[in-house]
Amino acid sequence: MISGGGDPYYALTLGAQAMRRRVEAAGLAIGGALGVAAEPYPHQVAAVRRVLTDTQVRHLLADEVGLGKTVQALMILNALRWQNPAHKAVILLPNRLIDQWRRECWTRGHCKVSVFGEDAQRDDEAWVRLVRPQSIRSGEFRLQPERFDLLVVDEPQLIPAEVMEIVERTAGDFRQFLLLSATPGLGDPAKLRRIMAMLEPDRAAIASAKAHDLPALLDDIEASAAEGEHGNSMLPDTVWRTFSISRRILRSTRAEWGRYLPQRRYDHVSVGPLASERERVTLGMDWVGNVRQQGARTDTWRAAQVIHRGAASTRAYASGQADATGLLARAAAAGAGVPGDSRLDALLDILCGIWHQDADEQVIIVAGDNPSIDFLKPRLARYFGGDSRSLPMAELRREGEASDSEEADIRAMDAQLAAFARGEARVMLLGEWVQAGLNLHHFARNIIFYATPWDSDVVDQLIGRLDRLRPNGLWRGDQGRHFGRIRVWTISQEGTAEERVLAGLEALGVFERPLPPLSPEDALTIDGELKGLAFTGERDPVRRLSAMAAGWNGTGLQSRLSRFSPYSAAAAQALYDGLQTSPMPGPLVRSTVEADTFTSASERALRGWLTLIERSDTFAVDHRRDRLDPDVRFMTIWYRSKPAMFDPFQIAGVEGNNWMTGHVPFITARRHLAQPPRMTVNTDEGEEGGRPLRFLDHGDEVHDSLVDGFLSYAGTNCSPSQPQPLQVALDPRHPLLATCSGKVLALAAGWSDPGELAMPAFNSETLGRMATAPTEAQRAALAGDVRRAADWWLADQRWLRDHISARSYYTALVRSENGWTRLPDEIARLAFMPVPDLPDSRPARLRGTPPRLAPADVQAACRRALGCIVEQANGARDEALGAFQEALASRIQVVTVEGGDIIAAKEAALERLRSERTSVQDWAREGQIAAAKRSLEMARTAVSQRLAWLEAMPEKIAEMTPRILGVVIMRAAPFSDEC
Repeated sequence: MISGGGDPYYALTLGAQAMRRRVEAAGLAIGGALGVAAEPYPHQVAAVRRVLTDTQVRHLLADEVGLGKTVQALMILNALRWQNPAHKAVILLPNRLIDQWRRECWTRGHCKVSVFGEDAQRDDEAWVRLVRPQSIRSGEFRLQPERFDLLVVDEPQLIPAEVMEIVERTAGDFRQFLLLSATPGLGDPAKLRRIMAMLEPDRAAIASAKAHDLPALLDDIEASAAEGEHGNSMLPDTVWRTFSISRRILRSTRAEWGRYLPQRRYDHVSVGPLASERERVTLGMDWVGNVRQQGARTDTWRAAQVIHRGAASTRAYASGQADATGLLARAAAAGAGVPGDSRLDALLDILCGIWHQDADEQVIIVAGDNPSIDFLKPRLARYFGGDSRSLPMAELRREGEASDSEEADIRAMDAQLAAFARGEARVMLLGEWVQAGLNLHHFARNIIFYATPWDSDVVDQLIGRLDRLRPNGLWRGDQGRHFGRIRVWTISQEGTAEERVLAGLEALGVFERPLPPLSPEDALTIDGELKGLAFTGERDPVRRLSAMAAGWNGTGLQSRLSRFSPYSAAAAQALYDGLQTSPMPGPLVRSTVEADTFTSASERALRGWLTLIERSDTFAVDHRRDRLDPDVRFMTIWYRSKPAMFDPFQIAGVEGNNWMTGHVPFITARRHLAQPPRMTVNTDEGEEGGRPLRFLDHGDEVHDSLVDGFLSYAGTNCSPSQPQPLQVALDPRHPLLATCSGKVLALAAGWSDPGELAMPAFNSETLGRMATAPTEAQRAALAGDVRRAADWWLADQRWLRDHISARSYYTALVRSENGWTRLPDEIARLAFMPVPDLPDSRPARLRGTPPRLAPADVQAACRRALGCIVEQANGARDEALGAFQEALASRIQVVTVEGGDIIAAKEAALERLRSERTSVQDWAREGQIAAAKRSLEMARTAVSQRLAWLEAMPEKIAEMTPRILGVVIMRAAPFSDEC
């Protein structure tokens, strides 16, 4: 029992699991990036690795809609904070994305997050700060590079231009910067100039100082590289990493990764209207035209759509409208008493076709409004069996106008969705107002637009409720299994304004693929073109809308050096495949299975460690159910010992006063993440709002605290200096006993992590320069330069871990007449399992009389065990160094050029100060020049130190020795009454 007793065997075995978690995070998990609660797709793994191993984090994520840019940003953020726990980020985003980011940051990314202007949480308590554009526009919130490491801007095309101007002026001062946009518009010279200034601030500064256009400068740099100016001194991929205009722009497309997504099939059914229907539409549109001519305040766009939906909608609308012409009343009366509805007939034909193939298929029908829902519901029931019991239907209607809160609308939708979600209803009737917050892809794959909304964004949102990444999507895609199709139908009547509007929507491609996020300008253009189709009968808008849609493909940027790029879909797939086939760091207490992905293997190993923690009586780990929803399950962790004792160590953020206030709920499996993810659970009566639910993995504060705590505990209790031999009683079924029962073993473990190499020694020199600065402002500027240099080292550290991965080592020796002999790795692994992976197994305990060994024998065991660890580490190091030299040479070349850019920018700024004529007094101007000189000297020093550290890296790695976790000498024996 380790708690309070300092059991060295449990300390070593628990520490070994902490060791392997640390090594896994540094290596396979890409510096903790893959610790977020998402199953990573190949393009996401490749993109995150590319950003994190670059010379600096300064990138545009431009993946097409639906390919997971937010998840990639969370992975990057998690890795940066895992590497630097003090890391802070500010995220600027449109209002409608605030709630999504707030939820995703906590449930997937382990982030303590707050929203500026809303949360009482203090800035220093939040790792991520979400900011609305209006907070920056009003001046209430100021972007501060000295306070935040990373600036993220999501969907910049949806952020007001004046706010983006502030971002553009400030972004270059942030040491890390991410821009997320599926439609960055880099084909527009003005947008290209602004975005490249944020991605390439040093080259932008050079262009500005020399009065050059930045895109022209970048084009000249590319042209020189493409013409071979660097000769044979650089490999092709190094040329691309150094000089390509698109070196910091990442984009994945559905064409590349479509196997993970369903395919859309679109059918437009055009029907001839009945005479009464043609009369209704003609009279109604005449009334609309009259109202438009008079310039009345009536919403004629909405009126035109209602008139096309059907007689029931027209009658309901007409009852509330002034109608001096009588046209609208005549339209509402047209066809009264005449049976038949041409669009209903088409709808029935479509439904019959669907249910002929699968009688249980669930179908979404977009009816448009409440009168249309009331019209369709009894007729569908009558046609398909006579009553609602034969065709159970669900409906999501709007009772009155929209609520003031989008969140309230979503709650109402969730309540009405229950029957459809349980499969009790085969039809869901929707009004067009139902959009965001409704996820139907778990239940349906057919959507029929009985009444198509005349709004591209509404159509896109409604289809998007079905066309989403699906459960088990990664596994199915990797197995080559087809996802089937999303079937989309529209119904229109020939010769009507509705049919012309549909032609415009089809030109945009909205029924066949997701739309990118639209800028306000694009949205206004589309709205105007659709109105032209509806009200004037023009056909040119269709051509213009088609041209607009064509411009959404790609980023609009071509690089002369694209042929040299090392990044492709094939390369991303190869990286992903390598991740899936890489063995987990050992020693594992639960073996992986053939079907495991990296994440499922990691989760399995983590659960084994948690079982070991619980069975060793170290901490209390329990399985529980939500008190309000028993179907929701989770685990909790707290202390075994007396309150506030924190035995054997304190878990970060976990109180020890009493269980009621201190226990921590968590889940460990991605498949247990609810949709949408749950932020809280209810563990006890009387909890208001529930208790935060964690996802326990790399980057989570509690998880990483357990790793640190058990590493330290093992070091304290398993020191190789004077180990005391132990007798360890094991479950009689323990597989170790088959070969080692009654034998004396020496166990040792350790790890190596090249990312722990000492930081370059630039601090003392640069800080000395800071002290000479005469003003606080100049000292602050130099402090920013120091932080930037430190961030370079962190970037090189991530890159180094990618090329020479952290490794764990363990060994078990058995004592024999010939001394200490090393056991095979598989048997050694069993020795690190106090609790065998068997039903109702008994945990190991220290019992019986320890073996008596002479001090010399103990010392020999320690030397031999530690020698095995060093031998393994040296072999792995030498193997890695063999393939490292070329990558290092490339890195040095890139850093040399980028360092030259930094110095050139500082030199240009200094020269401009010397040459420009200003009204500033001479003493102030001399101070500015002196400050610029110090900044230039600082840059030269930091760049030279960075290069010197890189050049000395092979020597430093060759001198590395593994860190020893601990050593234990024990005799393995089965449980018995005597022991």
